[in-house]
Amino acid sequence: MNELRILLVHNYYRSQFIGGEDLVFKNELKSLRDKLGRDNVFVYKRSNDQANLLSILTSIFFSLNSFLKVRRLMKEHKINLVHVHNFFPLISMSVFLATKLVGVKTVLTLHNYRPWCIAGTLFREDIGICEKCVKYKFPVSGIVNKCFRKSYLQSFLAQSAFSFYKFVGAFKWIDKYFVLSNFQKNKLIEFGVDRNQLILKPNFIPHHNIESLGARNGFVFVGRPEKGKGLEVLLKAWSQVDSKLQLYIIGEMSGVVELTSKYMRNDNIHFLGKLSNEETVKYISCSRFLIHPSLYYETFGLTLFESFSVGTPVIAIDIGTRSEFVKNSKNGYLCSPNELVECAYPTMQSSASLSRTTQITQSIPSELTGLDPQI
Repeated sequence: MNELRILLVHNYYRSQFIGGEDLVFKNELKSLRDKLGRDNVFVYKRSNDQANLLSILTSIFFSLNSFLKVRRLMKEHKINLVHVHNFFPLISMSVFLATKLVGVKTVLTLHNYRPWCIAGTLFREDIGICEKCVKYKFPVSGIVNKCFRKSYLQSFLAQSAFSFYKFVGAFKWIDKYFVLSNFQKNKLIEFGVDRNQLILKPNFIPHHNIESLGARNGFVFVGRPEKGKGLEVLLKAWSQVDSKLQLYIIGEMSGVVELTSKYMRNDNIHFLGKLSNEETVKYISCSRFLIHPSLYYETFGLTLFESFSVGTPVIAIDIGTRSEFVKNSKNGYLCSPNELVECAYPTMQSSASLSRTTQITQSIPSELTGLDPQI
């Protein structure tokens, strides 16, 4: 039997906005190299830090540079499996043509819904959950509503690129898709994806060695300040509560000065800014609850499992994947967007019994347990 030799492909987001996809890619790269050895796991990556108008225009439809480099890597290292995490916008569908021509099996992890929605979230700030573009070959709604980076030009380019990918059959060159939750799997089947192409492969996180969890105090939010992440909903609700309920916000907030200046005067709301993953997990471990107010469907929710891993229960808005992972009175509570504060008040008394590490980890869904993070 031939030795497994893998090529991981990823287009990083901008470094100031590192998100779940980038962390998952780094975690997988480390684990695969630990398991298979560095000589059997190779990487091709680009970063949006390198992106400008010229590089996007010359890459977004077909990146000849990426095509040639990926093809060379596959031939030089005798790659027999390519795992793509993100290919947009600098790598483009060129990676799939390269793998098809060389004859290497390819899998794409669907970290978002971008092949069907240029925002990637199936969400619009003005109406909430939105699936208007799913059924059209060249939908214009995403362009008219500036769904990609709030720009008509960038939305037009993004929509044109994905319509081009579909026109040339690029997605037919992909052998399998990894999906991260049953909710996402069922949603994609609803969109017309062949269920036989979908493999449920939830994300994993490294084990955190925390000697002492310390005294639990306050509530914590971790995420980007996008409207769909629910931060504004959370802040508005929290500004009305008793000062005993302290809320700590972790994430890059430089782009939302108006929002932070509006709420930073509240004695019970604290903006900690962008922290490392290690610092973030430490804050979560010392909190009574993590609050996950996302209004998106989400495809997974990495912060939920960061929280579970250190025995911290979760208060989450019951949308999309959340009900798969958060079980009422076992590892947290589910609520509607207007019930966040009402849910937080009684949990002040109940969090002690919920936040034991053993109870939290035992309540993780069975399909997510027993996964070897080294594989």
